[in-house]
Parts: sequence; C-alpha cells; structure tokens
Amino acid sequence: MAIGANRTENADIDADEKILNVDFSGATEPPASLNRLAMRLANVPDEDFIDALTIALSEELDFDLVLIGRLNQYTNMIRTLSLYHEGQMNENIIYSLADTPCARAMESNVCVYPDNVCELFPRDQMLIDMQIRGYVGIALFSESGHPIGIIVGVSKHEIADVKIHTSIFEFFRERVARRLETAEKLERYHRAFSGSREGFWDWDIETGNMVLSESIGNMLGFSPAEAPEDLAEIENLLHKDDRANFKVFIQDHLKTDATHDMDFRLRAGDGTYRTIRLRVHKNVNASGRAVRLIGSLTLLAA
Repeated sequence: MAIGANRTENADIDADEKILNVDFSGATEPPASLNRLAMRLANVPDEDFIDALTIALSEELDFDLVLIGRLNQYTNMIRTLSLYHEGQMNENIIYSLADTPCARAMESNVCVYPDNVCELFPRDQMLIDMQIRGYVGIALFSESGHPIGIIVGVSKHEIADVKIHTSIFEFFRERVARRLETAEKLERYHRAFSGSREGFWDWDIETGNMVLSESIGNMLGFSPAEAPEDLAEIENLLHKDDRANFKVFIQDHLKTDATHDMDFRLRAGDGTYRTIRLRVHKNVNASGRAVRLIGSLTLLAA
C-alpha cells in the first residue's frame, strides 16, 4: 500500500497467496461477527456508511488499519475515501498499486495473505513501517463490471480465520460499490444543471473519474443507456476532422488558467453530426496543480 515504482511480478507470491471465493455452504448460519456488523450498520445513513464500515470492520475484526479507496484506472493509483488507523479516522491519501498486495486484489477480485505479507511485498514501505503481517483486500466493481475501488484490512497479527474475514468483506462489497458510484454522481450533479441544449462534465483529474450530465445524451438524441459516460466515449463521437484539435485543446488548457472555448462536432444518435461549443475551466489545489476540469457543452446547431 505504498507509493512505489513500476509493478513487478513476483513468482513466489502465487504459492503463498489465497484467492478465495466466498461460500457459506455447509454452515448452519452466518458468522456471529457478521451478524453483529449487520446489526451495527443497519440504520446508518448512506452518506455515513463508508466511514462507519471502516470503523466497524477494524473494531470487529481487529484490523490495525482499514481503508476504502477509489481506483484511478489511468494512473493505477488509489485515493482513499475513508481511512481508519489504530482507533481514529485519518486524512485520506493517494497511493500507487505498484508492488503492493492491493494490485493483486484488483487483479484477482479477492486476495488474502494470512501472514508474512511484508516478505512477499518487500517494496511496500507502508506495510513494512507498520510491521503488518496479515492482509485482506477485495476489489469493488461498477454496475457495468469495471473496477472502481477496493476495501482493505491489514493487521500486525496473523489472520487466523481467513474465510470469515473474506466473507464479511464480500457481504458488504456491493453496498460499498454502489455507494461509491452514487456519491460521486450526486456530488457532481449537484454542481451542474441540465437543459435540452446544455450539458456539463466534471472530470476529477487525480482519479480519472468523469461524470457527464444526462442532458449531453439528450442533446445528441441518445437514450440513457446509449449516452456517453466518460471522456473516451466523447472522443469516439467526435468528427474525425475534430479529434486532433480536441485533444490539443484539452492538453493546452491543463497548462493555463484561463477559460477557453472550442466548437466541434459530435455524432448524434441518428448518425448526423451536431455542432457543440465546449467551455472548460480548471480547478487547482493549494499547490497550483490541476485537480478538476469542469466543462460546459452547448448545442449550437443540430
């Protein structure tokens, strides 16, 4: 879970790691710890659920650290949304998947190292500094099946009952994944408004996540299921003569502070092209680094 260099494959890992499928067959009832967690979290509002879960998992399963994070698939980084460490909430962090067990979890769906995880990942300095022995990680997926995040628990002690720990993570996985998606959309739609001839996007540059207003699909005559969902899909709809200029426009704007306009053509649902005016504005953090790119799109001609 540390920021590292490029990912390296370790042939020794496969023999020791546990890639588990959750299976309650043969059990007469769920684990008591799962029942306690379900009762504890039953009435937690959605907006508080992720923090409440990290605390509950740490306290119930005796993890020294629990985190829930969002994946940036473009940079192979995780940005934590909730981080509970040794009895208190911590500030969120961004870390690379390179040379970490989290990379294995994202690749394998579920990944467990009951003991000696630091020996298997000697470049993960965070695990080494914390003297971590046991690791549980489970990948989170969007409704369309794309990886979007991770739940991680680590312990300074050996994890004795791997199946219980993994099955509990699996039990809460779907709700956490849906909460990640919903929270992101609600936050961004709150800043935007819709109209038949106007649409908006909000691009989180650090995570790579983008939310487009539903009105963009409406402008182009797409059904909700057909509407573009990210920058790559917008680029696929561009007229071939506008694609190079569009990419240059975006890259140039990331280097400047001014608000700029560009007119380009997007393919509509009926196969024709519609002229769109894009105005983008960059948000920067305290150090001046671009963190968000807000775009408004206006239909000029159908």
